[in-house]
Amino acid sequence: MARELPIETKLSEAEAASERAERLGGLLALSHEAMLMWKLNGSIEFWNAGAERLYGFAQEEAIGNISHALPQTKFPVEFTDYIKLLQSERHWSGELHHICKDGREVVVESRQQVLSDGTVIEVNGDITEQKKIEQQMMFLASIVQSSDDAIVSKVSTALSPVGTGQRSAYSAKLPTRHDHYRNPQRPGRMKSANIDAHQTG
Repeated sequence: MARELPIETKLSEAEAASERAERLGGLLALSHEAMLMWKLNGSIEFWNAGAERLYGFAQEEAIGNISHALPQTKFPVEFTDYIKLLQSERHWSGELHHICKDGREVVVESRQQVLSDGTVIEVNGDITEQKKIEQQMMFLASIVQSSDDAIVSKVSTALSPVGTGQRSAYSAKLPTRHDHYRNPQRPGRMKSANIDAHQTG
């Protein structure tokens, strides 16, 4: 038969657990990043000032709501797969898309940890501007790549056999050294003929 703990021991353990929770809550509240706590099968239980700043929802508006429903979370995987992964691995990290109270969409790098009692601690860092810069850089890189391809294509066309054939056809139209003697109307030939006639006369 299990021995029942004294009431004093139970109270001291409960007080210690409450103190730890209070310290954890204090640390979470001080964080500049958006931090929230929610139950796997329940609602939001904690919402810090960082979450208020990022999403625009006050603590009173957030607590009691479903964590993924309030900011209209867009997951990179199916929601059921995401929950199964959290339950089995006890942690998850990745990018999430959220809608703020004012309608803005933000992208966050989310880190989540499941505690033994099924509480999820979620820390979200705003990377919206970073993602915009990455998209702009990719767009510029695609333009540069397209320009390079166009330049290479033009150079290749100029150096292709067709281009060589065009230069050969042009070269064929130019007079050669032998044409000078074959054509009696060329000035050089007429001059020589006049000199010979003068000498003969």
